[in-house]
Amino acid sequence: MPDLYPYMEWLADTGLSAILRDTKWCFPAIELIHLFGIVALMATMLAFDLRLMNVWLRRWPVSQLMRSLVPWTWAAFGVMVVT
Repeated sequence: MPDLYPYMEWLADTGLSAILRDTKWCFPAIELIHLFGIVALMATMLAFDLRLMNVWLRRWPVSQLMRSLVPWTWAAFGVMVVT
């Protein structure tokens, strides 16, 4: 396994690390945005699963619901990756 200590030292010395370390609000704000991404991803998956189980949104065709939810799902995933 490669030694990660030099990489971690470099990462700790970057400007972004200094901002995260020195401000009181930056890290909680990023975590909050990440949490919203998780909630949005789970909500789109839950809506689609409930439609497949024929519990909710019965009048929507599955293909139409999928076309509507997939962009939101990918956006939520992107928010989670970035944060």
